[in-house]
This record gives sequence, structure tokens and C-alpha cells, in this order.
Amino acid sequence: MDLDDWTLTLAGDGDAFGRVFDRHRDRIRRHAHALVPVPADAEDVVAMTFLEAWRKRSRVRLVDDSLLPWLLVTATNLASNLRRGSRRHAAMLARLPAIDDTVSPVDPDNTDGSAVRALAGPSAGPRRARRARLGALVHPRPRTGRRR
Repeated sequence: MDLDDWTLTLAGDGDAFGRVFDRHRDRIRRHAHALVPVPADAEDVVAMTFLEAWRKRSRVRLVDDSLLPWLLVTATNLASNLRRGSRRHAAMLARLPAIDDTVSPVDPDNTDGSAVRALAGPSAGPRRARRARLGALVHPRPRTGRRR
């Protein structure tokens, strides 16, 4: 069955490729779910497997006129690559320095909290006054020593 559809796929028939996809996607999905712990990652493995089948369609080898063995091996390799990438990502995150959550991004020195007060809700005064205070924080004027 795959041989006929794959021959048509090689000629560029997308409908034939769709039939191959419909025939094997559930088996590839079960296989992918067994290989990767996150369901979304398993779905990615399924999608990448069929993308590789389409991309490499002229080099795909059928076994006993079936594409399933090639798809299973490809899904296994893609899942291994995904797991390896996830381990590397986790290792890289573990090497990063810890983040101090107590530092305010608005007032990194935690000195006076004026930025927080300027951005506070309605209790901070009229809107125009809040905007003026915020503008002064964002674009401070140099102190000249004299008052206006």
C-alpha cells in the first residue's frame, strides 16, 4: 500500500503523501509519546518526522513496501536530538548565576522607591501630577544649586 502512494509522492502528489501520513501518524504519535515526556514535544516529533519524510522523499527506503520502519527510526532519532537539546538547555540554565528577586527593576538600588510611588495607582494623586513625576524620573534635570 505504501509503495503505490510513495511512488506517487515521489512524483509530487501531495494527496498520496497525505494518505501515508493518515496511515501512520497514530503509530508514530504513540512511539513519540513513549520517547519524550512532554506531550507537546511528542507532537513536535511527529510533525518533524513527516517533514523529514517529505524533505528526504527521494532518499527514503521502504522496508517490505512499508514506510513505517523508516518513520519509526526517524522519530527515534528526532526524539533523541530533542532530549539531548533539553538536557543541554537545562545544564546551561543551571550554570547561570542566581537572580536576586528582591531587587526592583524600577529602583535597582532600592534606595528611595520614588519610581514606585510615581507609578502607583489612583492614590498617587491626579493623573497629570503622576505623569509629571514619572517624566522627572525618566528625564531628570541636572541640579544647578538654585531653586526656581
